[in-house]
Amino acid sequence: MQRKILFGVIGVVVVLAIGATVLYLLASRTSSASADDALVEFRATAGEDRGDLPGLPPQGVYRYSVEGSESIGGGPLSVTRALPGTSPRILRHTDDGYETEWRISSDHTEYWRYVLDDRGASTAEERSKLTVAGISGTTENEWSPPPLRLPLDPEIGDRWTSEAATPDGQTVRIESVVAGEDTVDVGGTPVTVTNVDSTLEFSGDLTGEIRETNSYDATSGMEVRHVSVSELTEGGSTVTTRWDATLQSLEPAR
Repeated sequence: MQRKILFGVIGVVVVLAIGATVLYLLASRTSSASADDALVEFRATAGEDRGDLPGLPPQGVYRYSVEGSESIGGGPLSVTRALPGTSPRILRHTDDGYETEWRISSDHTEYWRYVLDDRGASTAEERSKLTVAGISGTTENEWSPPPLRLPLDPEIGDRWTSEAATPDGQTVRIESVVAGEDTVDVGGTPVTVTNVDSTLEFSGDLTGEIRETNSYDATSGMEVRHVSVSELTEGGSTVTTRWDATLQSLEPAR
């Protein structure tokens, strides 16, 4: 999504000011990120495995099936490109939680660092990289206080509001509710998930909104399905993203 994304994973938008002609001719093309490359990188950078702690997903490289698109607009032109049908997601353990690097396409990567405590997983840092027509931009935000995203002991009907800011004045307000339970087919295995619906409102240099549903296994903390719609604007450019990603297997590649 080119957006400052806080999906699941809060994540973050990079909005690029690109010449209209270049945008129109080149920006509509993207391809799948390599799962093999992601596995090589994971093996080279994986931290110490912290075991089977509540809310801590296993380390490795996960694959997701994806349906969706992203539209990038600057000035009078807007280009829409379909997201690839599969994407790898690297998950590494850290000293105080875990981090994920979701390679949505060869041109779009979202990174989140979560701190894990007795409340659940909260997003401390996020980084987003978007490439359009061969031009790349990266943004990085460290949120204080880290907003809770995936509660460890969810109860249907639970509601909470989180407000966070960065040192340079970017803010986010997140309203979340535990909407219920569902069953998701993961490679032929039915998995019971908790659905957390969230609305994220941004103010500062980046403005706009993300509406998302994170469907996750509360015991392991693993995100099984993520559905998101976002429209974010920065510097006169707007990125609109719609996507639906579902885990293909509970066992990561290592």
